[in-house]
Amino acid sequence: MKNYDVQVSFVLLLIFIMIGCVALPQADDGESDATQQVQQTFLPAIVKNVDEVTIEDIVTQVNLYHENGQIYGNANGIVNSLMVKLEGAIDARDRGQPDVACNKLNAFTNEVEAKRDKQPNGIESSAADNLITMAESACENITPTATPTVMATNTSEPALTPTPTQVLTSSYHMVYVENTHDGGYTFWKVNPADPTEAISLTRVTGFADYGMRAVLSPDEQKIAFATWGDRQRLKLWTSGLWVMNIDGSKLRQIAGMVLGGPTWTGDNQHILFLRMDSQEPYQQNIWQVNIKTGEETSLVSPGTMNIYRWQNNPVGFYYRDGVSSDSQVKFYDWTEQTSTELVNLPYYTYLCYISQDFIYSVCQSRFNKADKLDIIRIALSDGSITNVDAFLEKTQFEDYMVFIEQPNRQNITLCKRTVSDKVYQLKLINIDTLQEQLLASEPEDAYCPQSWSPDGQWLTTTDNTKRGRYFFFRHDGQIMTEHTYPLPASIVGWLKVEE
Repeated sequence: MKNYDVQVSFVLLLIFIMIGCVALPQADDGESDATQQVQQTFLPAIVKNVDEVTIEDIVTQVNLYHENGQIYGNANGIVNSLMVKLEGAIDARDRGQPDVACNKLNAFTNEVEAKRDKQPNGIESSAADNLITMAESACENITPTATPTVMATNTSEPALTPTPTQVLTSSYHMVYVENTHDGGYTFWKVNPADPTEAISLTRVTGFADYGMRAVLSPDEQKIAFATWGDRQRLKLWTSGLWVMNIDGSKLRQIAGMVLGGPTWTGDNQHILFLRMDSQEPYQQNIWQVNIKTGEETSLVSPGTMNIYRWQNNPVGFYYRDGVSSDSQVKFYDWTEQTSTELVNLPYYTYLCYISQDFIYSVCQSRFNKADKLDIIRIALSDGSITNVDAFLEKTQFEDYMVFIEQPNRQNITLCKRTVSDKVYQLKLINIDTLQEQLLASEPEDAYCPQSWSPDGQWLTTTDNTKRGRYFFFRHDGQIMTEHTYPLPASIVGWLKVEE
């Protein structure tokens, strides 16, 4: 009897389960398909086992998340930036460089993590988890070659290890100065390969806190700086020029009434600066001062000047003479003490620099159209002009360009916000061939270039939309580190790391 009861109970249980399955409400076809699609994209798109994940699978997975809306907001900008890193990883892997490929996958992982659940543009948390897991697996699945490419390591400074296979290093440390708003300024150095902590070099006090412009000497032994007083009370031409050893010793004032600069000469013994010798507008003159004797000499006057670049052979410097509507690039010969006009600058041209081979002047200009901002290349030999880039609308405040030169290469580094899709781009442009290389593309963060390390390996950028952060990009754009500073700061120069 007991066995019969058990059998009846079992049959009734099966009938109940079957009825429950039939009676469960079903979503309409559209909802069911969408639900299945979302559930599917939480898993690798192709690979079933983690030891089979490839970088190409991650590319497929990113595209799926894009299609399903799990990469949201300005999704095109996010996807483009992720794809740059994945394509770089594929290229490195195919070249037999597993360490480099893993570093680029690490950069991909960092970006995915930074975009996790970020509003209004980001990646859903579950999708971010899966992409990060796939990237870690893909790195482990890259087969090392017999002779892998390994970057030179530096044992004298702490290093950041992006993957277990490589130690990230930098031959230079960046120096910056921070305004503490109490009459003091603190000088710091930071390693771009491991910028989690900065090391204090020195601190100076007793200065007006309206700003400082500091520059490291070519031999990296001294710092020259100009401090600005209250513009309303003291006027700009009462600013002072100071010099000290890099450890803060032998601090002394060497000039007054400084308007712009300082710029070191190649012998480390003189400093160039701008001075307003009268209260007439646009009458800035170029002076030099001997840092040992304090002797001052007027070199070029009168005019509105910008000092562009020092040259050791022949000895002298390039500068701009005149206002934006009528100005020239000139060269001052230090030995002959004469100036030579090289080219006339187009109307409304400014923010120029002289290329490191002294062939071009590269400038921002509005000479084509009043509401457009162009980057132009001017040959110093004949004044011929070539457009390098043109994207900005004057009427849209957020659309801007910032550019600097990359050492040891004929590249300018450009930050801009495109008018069409409102995406911030950081890219390299070769000023000879005009070929472009995209380093980063972000819908929110404006990685605007500030300074290159002297060996051209590390680029320092700041986010013009959120103050208080330095971002360091390796020259290929595949490694990015971050350093946070709480107070207003500016870059002073770069120190060579002792071997």
